[in-house]
Amino acid sequence: MMRVKGKRVINSEDAAEFANTLRGQFIISQALSIATRVLLKYEDKKSALYDMRMAEPSNRMDMETLLDAFPLYRVMEEELWKEMKDDE
Repeated sequence: MMRVKGKRVINSEDAAEFANTLRGQFIISQALSIATRVLLKYEDKKSALYDMRMAEPSNRMDMETLLDAFPLYRVMEEELWKEMKDDE
């Protein structure tokens, strides 16, 4: 049963509780990071995935704004790439 709680629409209390955990915020961050990269490829005329019918520039920009609130994956991803370069 979906219900409104404050300014949030909640379909599952368990999912809402999970979203408030560190792990839940990491997963949200990862999903936003991956989705923004894919949507950018749809917008890039040089990309093999270029397809403006699939691109959602305003949604991508909103996702990038949300990444400011959920930065965990992006921060860890940058650190991972740095470590991989250091190992080379």
